[in-house]
Amino acid sequence: MNTAIDNSKIVDFGNNNSANKLAKDSKSASRKLSSVDTSAFTKADLTAETEGLNDRLESSAKIYKRIKLTQKKHLSELRSVGTVLNEYRSLYKSDKDFGQAIAKTPLKVVTRQDRNDLMWLDTNWDSLQELITKGDLSSRNPSGLRKQYTAWKKAQSKTEDENSQPEVESTDGNPSLDESTTQESPDAPEITEASVASDLVKLLKANPELDFDLIVDQVRDALEK
Repeated sequence: MNTAIDNSKIVDFGNNNSANKLAKDSKSASRKLSSVDTSAFTKADLTAETEGLNDRLESSAKIYKRIKLTQKKHLSELRSVGTVLNEYRSLYKSDKDFGQAIAKTPLKVVTRQDRNDLMWLDTNWDSLQELITKGDLSSRNPSGLRKQYTAWKKAQSKTEDENSQPEVESTDGNPSLDESTTQESPDAPEITEASVASDLVKLLKANPELDFDLIVDQVRDALEK
């Protein structure tokens, strides 16, 4: 028989009236507290937090707009650097001569990759601005724009190739057309026994080592399979 007793549930203050009264008051306060609707506190906290978040949202939107305007301005300024590079490049016959010459100018601070990107930016400026306006390109730096533009061109070429594929006319529902008639060219010569024999003669004359009788036997065997 299990005689274990949970002593934690037994509270016996005996004749100590003060202790008993304190316990009763504590239980009563606990019941009252548990019955209080705490949603008001939660709602107040949420309202305060939301108000703070709204302020941060508005501030972040302003920061974003300012950065976008700055990036747009910087892109235009970088384009002007590309314009100068392209003008300087036109003075030289080769990229090698241009590279050696530019290394002796203040623009030597521009890396070779950045130089190529800036010159590309200037050359394609009008078309890039059109694509940015349409939303096809989103980057605001020359290197990123170049990568996006390359990907866009590939996608365009793929679409054009798919659209240029000729459509195969279906013969469903038209018993007068079959596979052989749709594949044959209207100008294709008629194939007859005589034409086959003529072609075979030409083949044998061009290859005298071939045995005609053996060819006939093999053709017969193939037909019988």
